[in-house]
Amino acid sequence: MAQLVVKKKKKLWYNILSPKDFGDFTIAETLATEPTSLTGRTIKINLSELMDDPKKQNVQITFKVTTVKEKNADSDLVRYELMPSYLRRMMRKERAKVEDSFVILCKDGMKVRVKPLIITKGKTKRSVLTAIKNKTREQLAEVVKEINYADFINDVISTKAQKTLREHLKKIYPIAM
Repeated sequence: MAQLVVKKKKKLWYNILSPKDFGDFTIAETLATEPTSLTGRTIKINLSELMDDPKKQNVQITFKVTTVKEKNADSDLVRYELMPSYLRRMMRKERAKVEDSFVILCKDGMKVRVKPLIITKGKTKRSVLTAIKNKTREQLAEVVKEINYADFINDVISTKAQKTLREHLKKIYPIAM
């Protein structure tokens, strides 16, 4: 009787590095049999761990592995999102919420899906919410078309983009967030 011989490949540890904008350090380690199997993997990490700032614990960032060199895998930022528990905590009675989703083209040709969330300080009429939504689209499109993708991501992470947007929107109605 013939026996079936099964050859097992040994798995190796690979370091997943953050993009150069974040300091190019190891954000995770993973096992893989081949380096090519790493490309496309996603890693979710809390921004407070990445920036060593406890105030940013409500933000989750997703990185995607792009290339693998020896034992190190390079990654790019794919998503910046607020934690659902934080959003639930922000919503109170007597407040209104404006959500939107649209695509903006950056200066360097990258398409960015932006999903702003604006919370007002009090009950608001629908016409005012529509004005806030339209002003948000207009302001973000104006800002993003003048800068490249990396600068836009840095502005969002440092909350510079949110602060400038809030300054423009508070002329329409007081904004809580």
